[in-house]
Amino acid sequence: MKFKRFLYWFYWTLTYLPLRLVYPTWVVNKKNFRKKGKVIFAVNHTSALDPFIFKSHQHCFTHVVAKDSLWDSNKFVCHIMDVVGAIPVNREEVSVSTIKQILGVLNSNQPLLIFPEGTRKSSLEDTKALKNGMSMFAAKTNAIIVPAVFKRKPRPFVFNKIIVGEPIDLTAFMENGKVPKEKYEQISDMVLDEMHKLQEGNKRKKLAKVSS
Repeated sequence: MKFKRFLYWFYWTLTYLPLRLVYPTWVVNKKNFRKKGKVIFAVNHTSALDPFIFKSHQHCFTHVVAKDSLWDSNKFVCHIMDVVGAIPVNREEVSVSTIKQILGVLNSNQPLLIFPEGTRKSSLEDTKALKNGMSMFAAKTNAIIVPAVFKRKPRPFVFNKIIVGEPIDLTAFMENGKVPKEKYEQISDMVLDEMHKLQEGNKRKKLAKVSS
């Protein structure tokens, strides 16, 4: 574990400047972006580079939920996924061991990065499973959820933004000290709604600048 963590920071140091230079990205609302502990960052998925650019702006080790098919690639990709703390998830049927691994990460006060909307190719069933899974992980570990969005798909040498929203605490959804399963979908919808508001707010600001 210590050696993997060493490798992570070694790779992070090597890729820090190249990522910052090639994919210049500004983080809006850094105080919430830098949160540590039991935190789930819920982010929109625009490209395969998203987790790497996101993590390059964080100064703490953050695990990321990724589709298990990535581990079917070559050995180097598998190695990178393991080093960056990626957790393989089968979207059709999440295994008990995967759930335990994710809960273990959060209960160890380590942040988690998840893409609740999946990819553009994700089916409605996949998206629903990801959304409700996010709520379940937060509910069972008393983690907060921080919504965030990429302004646009990362492109080389094109300025971009990561817009971070306010933390969502699940205390208001608790009944008798815990969050009922019936509330999971409601929580997920609220998180996605906050993500869409961040995206729409960014679009409105852009239109206002153009009109002025």
